[in-house]
Amino acid sequence: MIHAITYAIVEHLKASIPDVAQRVIWLYDGVSLTGRTKPFITVDQLINTGNAVAAGRRDYQQTYALQIGVYTRSVAERSKLPEVITKALREPIPLYDTDGTAPVLTTQTFNADVTGITPISPEDVNDETNKHRAYLDVEIRYYLDNNGLTFTQ
Repeated sequence: MIHAITYAIVEHLKASIPDVAQRVIWLYDGVSLTGRTKPFITVDQLINTGNAVAAGRRDYQQTYALQIGVYTRSVAERSKLPEVITKALREPIPLYDTDGTAPVLTTQTFNADVTGITPISPEDVNDETNKHRAYLDVEIRYYLDNNGLTFTQ
């Protein structure tokens, strides 16, 4: 499910924020950010947690944590773009089925919660890639019937 949710968030940000539509990057091993044209956004998977919420261990709550990186050209842009992203993530996000050979849009949607925004200074003042960046902490909670594997939020 985390693959489908991450794919959906990447596609939603591309569709919702035209200024960076071609510069939303799904981070995974081997992806380099050096030399990319700013502004750009990264989406990175973090920790996943799950809890049984009913007797018999049939119903579960799953929480996925993602980090949205914002790499901008100025402090002003670093302050404004996270607000645009937060607003986009408050909208219903269309869910995709990514189990086949190509992602397929489903009729389901989900919501994401931005739990924090952290501006980060570069470790090296000459590091142009990491100047004017911030990270948004994002959580997606959903409920799962372990027998039917039905997604609800």
